[in-house]
Amino acid sequence: MRVPDAFRVTVFGLPVAEWGYRCEPEGSGTRVTEYWQDLRTGRGAPLAELLGRVFTGTPPADRAEINRAGMRTTLGRIKAAAEG
Repeated sequence: MRVPDAFRVTVFGLPVAEWGYRCEPEGSGTRVTEYWQDLRTGRGAPLAELLGRVFTGTPPADRAEINRAGMRTTLGRIKAAAEG
């Protein structure tokens, strides 16, 4: 069974984000990269932004940095588990 390397987040049917991982050989190991793409565009974007703030308490201007910090934490945990 193939495990998806990306997944989409929606709220009430409105696209919010796509999250995923890229795995590439590097030396004797593997480089794992996590990515996030904001999908709040178009006519539904203002409502998706408002709902995001209501549900997470995070203003849109701060979301990218908070997501990057979370990705660093996740990748550190993946590395620790793989090397453990």
